[in-house]
Amino acid sequence: MIARTLSPLLLLACTSAACGGGTDGPDADLSPDPAWPASTAIPLTRSRLGSLYSAVMTVGSSSFPLVIDTGSSTAGVFSSTCRDCDGGAGLYAPGATAVDLGKRASAEYVDGSRWDGEIYSDKVSLGVGTPAETLDLVAIDSALGFLLDPTTNGILGMGPPAGLLDGTTSYALFADRTPSGQLGFELCSAGGTMWLGAVDPLASAAPPQTTPLLASSDSAPYYRVDMADVAVGTQSLGAGSGGFPGVLVDTGTTAFLLPTGTVAALVSAVNAAPGRAALFGGSMLSPTDDTQCLTHAGVTAATVDAMLPPLILSFGDGHGGVFTVAVPATPSYLGDNGQGSFCRAVEAVSDGGPGPILGVGILRGLVTVIDPRARTVGFAPQVGCAATAGAADARPWGHPRQRLPRPRLR
Repeated sequence: MIARTLSPLLLLACTSAACGGGTDGPDADLSPDPAWPASTAIPLTRSRLGSLYSAVMTVGSSSFPLVIDTGSSTAGVFSSTCRDCDGGAGLYAPGATAVDLGKRASAEYVDGSRWDGEIYSDKVSLGVGTPAETLDLVAIDSALGFLLDPTTNGILGMGPPAGLLDGTTSYALFADRTPSGQLGFELCSAGGTMWLGAVDPLASAAPPQTTPLLASSDSAPYYRVDMADVAVGTQSLGAGSGGFPGVLVDTGTTAFLLPTGTVAALVSAVNAAPGRAALFGGSMLSPTDDTQCLTHAGVTAATVDAMLPPLILSFGDGHGGVFTVAVPATPSYLGDNGQGSFCRAVEAVSDGGPGPILGVGILRGLVTVIDPRARTVGFAPQVGCAATAGAADARPWGHPRQRLPRPRLR
């Protein structure tokens, strides 16, 4: 679905039975398997309609581009029997390797979008070198307003098992077949990479620094971390002594979502920056109108990053210390819309929303490493996207933007 705002879409109903198909306990883990390589780099493609990323998954004998979403855990593929599904590269027709499990799953979101379908067990693989595994997924046969993008054919949830829809299984757990058990992401202007297993050390200038991964549960089935502070240059945005607890790490939310007061403080700091006035004159950001962009013909992302302050993220290191990660302006709080227009990529958390979210708006400036075994999430400024710099002009980061299903209500 296309939407101008970026507030998360909260899931109201999960399945015909119950939500939550798993836990983070030992019984949810898979043992390392020598058939799995130490690391597999899965190419990601940025969607045509917005800041979403997809990977090609083979299901049975056919392949489908599925949106990668760490904010959910179930795979859903548009079925050949689907009503109102936009399948840009073909639709899923369960074949000889598929087994109908005789169950259905459904999802409904607060914006009115929804889907439901039959649960099948089928053979799947993702990327070159990943062995075929059996996955219980949803063949979506009815949808309303969900993923209206001709370049994608469904969703691949890569979140914790606690977020599974009842009766489905998790592809993210197959990362545990690798020696390291890690899951990594690098999101670039035109595409990116997802790693199953060890992350390429050349993707970042230094090894990612790690912060504790909070336990997921039925009430909070997400990858979450505590964020100590956010600053624009040297100016803290007022997190207070408690910081930002339980921030979601979510490749399926397009923006970096922060509390309303924090967004207002960020806008004020950017508007007051000398580099903003030098580049854009009287053009300023608004804390409430995200269509009001910094605009001046001829200004480039490289110039903006050189003259505007970076965004500084602070996290606890799990040992009583704090580390910081600095991300330039355009891969963090500003999106390059091309033609000298730069729009705010940080949005306010909506009323009733799940709280702050590290979405694509900030993850595109980072290499992110989720390590369920070590119970950590690592962050480092990315450097591997340099070869694709400038591609944002072809796919603007501004409006309209596409939203994805987001954390569910209990």
